Amino acid sequence: MSVSATGASIGLVLSDAGQVLYASGTLSLTVAGGLITGSGTVKVTQNTTGTDFTAGSISASGVTVSSIPTIAAGAKTFSGTGLNLTIANFVKLSGDFGFEKVGRKSGWR
Repeated sequence: MSVSATGASIGLVLSDAGQVLYASGTLSLTVAGGLITGSGTVKVTQNTTGTDFTAGSISASGVTVSSIPTIAAGAKTFSGTGLNLTIANFVKLSGDFGFEKVGRKSGWR
């Protein structure tokens, strides 16, 4: 299995209130000697705190990840553009995809 990323940006804030995660980059994936291959640009966000993240950037140890959009409280998102997935040179999928969960359900863990 081989995974590589280029142009990657990862920002993570950990606090007593929860965590905020922002990650983006262009990925390339090869599994089982090329039986499964994939590539594309992806973005993942998560905010487990009770408030929207609106700071626009995350800084740690002298490194700043900027241009971060607002991440709603309780949000979990995955989006990909220009995604390509090939399985055994038989199944080929390509396109732009996005998945999102926003909000918290009372009492749900």
